[in-house]
Amino acid sequence: MWASVPADAPLQVILRRSDLDNLFLSIRECIIGQSDLSSCLQALTHGDTESAQKHFDAALLHQRNAISQIDNLVMHAMTTAKPVQNG
Repeated sequence: MWASVPADAPLQVILRRSDLDNLFLSIRECIIGQSDLSSCLQALTHGDTESAQKHFDAALLHQRNAISQIDNLVMHAMTTAKPVQNG
């Protein structure tokens, strides 16, 4: 279905609350992941490689969570979008 919709076609996508939750949570995960990367860099500059590794691992986890939540939102949009006529 998605591949057959022209790129410039207007679409109607009905979002559920859970879809918006996925969007908001993915943004939150990205922000937390950025903070973890900042803490990782700070720990590295102070020579604390153990702490840096912990923050880096946490950043990766937040990144994976964000990608998963975005994928859920995109999958919903791609499977439920309906082309609408230009009015």
